[in-house]
Amino acid sequence: MGRKKDAGVALIVVLIALLLVTAIGMGMILMSNSETVVNANYRDEQVAMFAAKAGLEEARDRLTPSNPNPIALPTVLPGGTGGAYAAYITASGVSPWLSTDVNEDKEYLSEMGLSGPPSGSTWYSSAATNSSYSGAPSNTVPYKWVRVNLKLDRSAYNNGTPYYVDGNSANANNQVCFDPVNNHEVVVPAGGCNGNNKNVYVITSYSVTNSGSHRLLQEDTTLSLLKFPFPSALTVAGPTPSFSAAHSNNYQISGLDSSTGAGCPAPVNVPAVGVDNTTDANGIATGLPKPNNYPGTAASPDVVGVTLPLGEQTPAQLEATVAQIEGGADYVVQGPASSLPNYGTAANPVTVVVDGANSGASGNLSLSGNITGYGLLVVRGTYSASGNVGWNGVVLVIGQGNVQGNGGGSNSYNGAMFVANTRDTAGNLLPNFGIGTYNWNGGGGNGIQYNSCDVNSALTLHLYRVLSFHEIMQ
Repeated sequence: MGRKKDAGVALIVVLIALLLVTAIGMGMILMSNSETVVNANYRDEQVAMFAAKAGLEEARDRLTPSNPNPIALPTVLPGGTGGAYAAYITASGVSPWLSTDVNEDKEYLSEMGLSGPPSGSTWYSSAATNSSYSGAPSNTVPYKWVRVNLKLDRSAYNNGTPYYVDGNSANANNQVCFDPVNNHEVVVPAGGCNGNNKNVYVITSYSVTNSGSHRLLQEDTTLSLLKFPFPSALTVAGPTPSFSAAHSNNYQISGLDSSTGAGCPAPVNVPAVGVDNTTDANGIATGLPKPNNYPGTAASPDVVGVTLPLGEQTPAQLEATVAQIEGGADYVVQGPASSLPNYGTAANPVTVVVDGANSGASGNLSLSGNITGYGLLVVRGTYSASGNVGWNGVVLVIGQGNVQGNGGGSNSYNGAMFVANTRDTAGNLLPNFGIGTYNWNGGGGNGIQYNSCDVNSALTLHLYRVLSFHEIMQ
């Protein structure tokens, strides 16, 4: 009887075990599918993220005039008149300024406090995304648009609630500038950024993948300021420099800071002439034909031994700085040259590098006539100037470290000049600075007047640095 009662138990156990195994198998399949879906979604989100970042990088690169496909920078504040105040880079077929476009730029409306796009078409400009960034037509980077505009005091949190840089809602529509001297953003009451204050541009990038993942990224950017302190109005690096100054009563090298104007740093005087050591300084001061023409932080003639700042103490360090300058230069000229492609203006100073093979004679620059330059001039050879030539900003003469001047005009150099012999006659980099040469003959002006405002303006390279970066949640 007992055996009959146990009949079929094994079958039931097997069926239960089979059900358990089936359930476990189904669970594993579901988990595997879930992991696959999660991974796919994560990958798609990452694609969207990096696509939006690619948009930011394209825009920031195309802000520079040296880019082969530059975009026009907005010059009008958002909501203003007189030109475009939003510059778009768009993918094919995308019009983010239209409310009918599926990729409409709604974030801009939030930042501006608008319920709909501004009327007309003069408030924006547009350019197509560059093919070198977007890839082949069959495999484009999936960002839809990038917008560039000047920054207002009011920006926005992710939820659209206005945030004010200076905490004052009354300045909502005032412009935000960057103060490179004190290294922070400032809100200006009127007239825009001036002096050493630089425009802050807001770059917004929107991407959508084929699977529908989308990201909206935003960054603040401004022009980079090269950290290159000048210990004196005229600095000649290296021992026993060859120094000869003009005999004219009008020729002067002054370390008394002539910086003035809104946005300029407070004037700080420096020595008139700085050289390697006190012995060299005393030798130069003794031989000056007009010793009273060299005022500075000490009694005239203010010629002193100076310590070069970090980054300028060896030829290798100085050449590395110049390589950074050349990377952000507006113009790189292959010497020898007798003119420059652009001399800049007070409002738009330029960075020009005269280069040559091995920084030898082929890097020479000779200027003559009635010329005034603005910005940063780097000569990798010998710099020769005659007549009414002057420069507002910085003149940096390296390589052969040789300045040859002939005065006669009334122009001058306002800012600072730095001379350093970094290479031998064959173009080889020296381990230590060689003998620098500063030789100026004739009458007229053509002296050097230290001006910290012109120096800082000249050291603003056309390389845009990122001030802040964040993602806007939608």
